This record gives sequence, structure tokens and C-alpha cells, in this order.
Amino acid sequence: MPNLVSGNLYQQFLSAHLAKAHSPETKRGIQLQRRRVQSQKDKLYLEELKRQRVQQGTQTGSIYEQTLFHYHRRAMPERDLLAQILPTKSTIRSSAGREAMKALEAICNQYRPVTCRSSLHPVNGRCVCGEPIDRFHAHRQWLHLYRCYHKRLRQMSVDDFAEFCYEGDLWFNNQNEWHQHCQDHLSKPSELLCCDPIIFQNCPVKPGYCPLSG
Repeated sequence: MPNLVSGNLYQQFLSAHLAKAHSPETKRGIQLQRRRVQSQKDKLYLEELKRQRVQQGTQTGSIYEQTLFHYHRRAMPERDLLAQILPTKSTIRSSAGREAMKALEAICNQYRPVTCRSSLHPVNGRCVCGEPIDRFHAHRQWLHLYRCYHKRLRQMSVDDFAEFCYEGDLWFNNQNEWHQHCQDHLSKPSELLCCDPIIFQNCPVKPGYCPLSG
């Protein structure tokens, strides 16, 4: 099995033959072959995961872009603002300085076990369905929000379609626009974090991406 694609095709071939098989002996033989193919696929995934992790740890480029904060800041608007303002030569009395002080005050006054993306958040403590978001466990809140946003936007779509891009923090309810957006991302695979998703304060801030399945 030279690659994952041929492995998938071979699995489909075996599944079709298994559905037509009658004797227990034939079925056992096909099932054994399927397990072997799956084992080879798992090995390919692990090898690619190892290669990508090594590559990401040694690739050239901005160290800043490779830090976890680069992804965490997507769910931390106040810290994101500070990261933009602090490197500049702004005074405290300037508009930028005042914004920085407000952000610092907000950070000091807040404790949130759950954070949200700007395109996937509750309004006044409630989901778009009307339920208080605190009713749900911290690790389940984002999923409830996602499902309700997805349902609402799908109802608004002429295509009966809705998808959320975690990379760009954008909703799409037009299939053509969504497919084009996906192609734009896939055309620049070096900008995608391979294999490992990132969760920050119970919120997915970076999706996993496996080049083998792309």
C-alpha cells in the first residue's frame, strides 16, 4: 500500500467483497486483510505526524508566529489588543494608551474558565437559542454555541448550508464561498498547523490539519 489514497480504495474494495461473501472462512480472510490495511494506514499517519512535528520544530520563520500565544490571542481580545499596542510608542494619554489601560483593567477583573471566538460567543450570557450558557459544563459550552449558531445560519442560507472556519474565525452559509475559502487555505499549507489542534480555556482556537487527508 504505497499511500493513504490507495489504502482507502483497497479498504472500499474489501468492504464490497465482504458484503458479498457467504462462507465464514472467506469473511474471516477479508476481515484480516482489512485489519492489515488499517494497521498500515495508522503507521502512515504516525510517520507523517512525527515528520510534521520535527519539521515544525526546525522550520525557519518568525519565532513569534510559532508561539502558542499567536493562536491563544484569537480567543483573548484584550490580550490581543495589548500585543498590538505595547510594541508601539504610544503614551498613556493617547487613544491607544487609553485602550491599553482599559484592556489591562478588563484582564485584571475577569476570570473565565471558558473563552470564546468573536464569531462564536454568547450574547449577554445567553446562547442564540436563548439558553443561559452557564447551564452547560465549561468544556461543552463551545459545542452548544457552535450547534446553535450552525442551525441559525443554516436556516438563513438559500443552500441550507453553514460551516465555520476556525482558522479564519468566519461563518459561511454559501457553499461556493465556503469551498473557495477552503481552497485558499489549502493552497498555503505551510500556514496551517499540521496535525495538532489547540484548545485554550475550553475553546478550540486552532484546528488540526493532516496533509495526508487533504
